[in-house]
Amino acid sequence: MKVFREKHGINLMDEDYVVELQELRRQSENVKKSLSQRKESSIHISCNGIRETITITREQFNEMILSLYMETEKTVKKVLMQANMKAEDLDKILLVGGSTRILLISERLEAAFGIKPSKEVNPDEVVALGAAVQGKLLGEDVEEKNREKLIDEKIRIIDVSSHSIGIVSIDHISGDKVNTIILKRNSPLPARRKRSFFTSIDDQQAFKLQVTEGEERDIDSVTIIGDFEIKIPPDLKRDTQVDIEIVLDENQIIHVFTRIPAKSEFFDEVHIERGSNLRPSEIERKKTIVSKIDVE
Repeated sequence: MKVFREKHGINLMDEDYVVELQELRRQSENVKKSLSQRKESSIHISCNGIRETITITREQFNEMILSLYMETEKTVKKVLMQANMKAEDLDKILLVGGSTRILLISERLEAAFGIKPSKEVNPDEVVALGAAVQGKLLGEDVEEKNREKLIDEKIRIIDVSSHSIGIVSIDHISGDKVNTIILKRNSPLPARRKRSFFTSIDDQQAFKLQVTEGEERDIDSVTIIGDFEIKIPPDLKRDTQVDIEIVLDENQIIHVFTRIPAKSEFFDEVHIERGSNLRPSEIERKKTIVSKIDVE
C-alpha cells in the first residue's frame, strides 16, 4: 500500500479498489505463512493497469510484528507473576494457535523463558486435545464416585472479581491523573475494600468520582465505568480525609460509598450495574445449566 501511494499516488484503501484490497489481503496472508519456511516472499498486485512485485523478507516481517509479539509476552509474564511463578518453574511451553508457527515467536519465547517451545502437538489442535484430556479426567472422576450421588451433590464455586475496581485520583507528586485500585482482581465475592483520599483545596465544594475497571495505573489503559459528581460539605480544609469504599456484590453490582470522618453526618452512595453481553435466551439456558451449583 505504501509503494502504491508514494510511487503511483493510489490509495488502495479507497472504495474504488475493494477487489484489489481483497486480493492484497489474500496474498499478504500467504506471504505471512510462507515466511515461516522461506527467508523472503513476494506479493504481486495490479491496480489501474499498474503492476508491482513487492518482496518482503523475514527480517522485515519480524520488525513489523515485533510490537504485537511484545504485547503477548508481556501478558504471559503478567500471568506468571499473578500465579506467583517464575520462568524456571515451567516444565514446558506449548504453542497454541496457527500464528505460533511464525519463527519469531519460538525464538523470542526461548530467549525470554529459557525453554525451547514444544512443537510435538499441532498448534491448531492443542485446545481441542486439551479439552478431550480434561473431559477424560472428569469422566474417570465421575466413575470413581457414585455418578447419581455426584449429580445430587452441589458443587461449590467461589466467584471472584474478574477485574480490579478503582477510581481516578490525582498523584500528589506529579499532579497527573492516575488509576488508583481499591478492590483488586480475583477478590472473592462479595468483596469490600476502602481507601482514603484527601481534598485538594480549602472549601472544596465537590469532586469528580470516576470509577475504573482495569489493572494499569495509566487511565488511558483502563475503562471508566462510572462518572459522578459528589458534592461535599462546605468549609472543609485542604487535605481533609475522604474515604471511598467499594463493594462488589454477588450480582456484579458495584456500590461506591463516600464518607468524611470529620463530618459524620455526610454520606453518599452510588451504584453501577454492568450490563450482561448475553441475550435473554442465553441467560435462561445458563441458569438451567448451573441450577445445581452454589455460588458463594
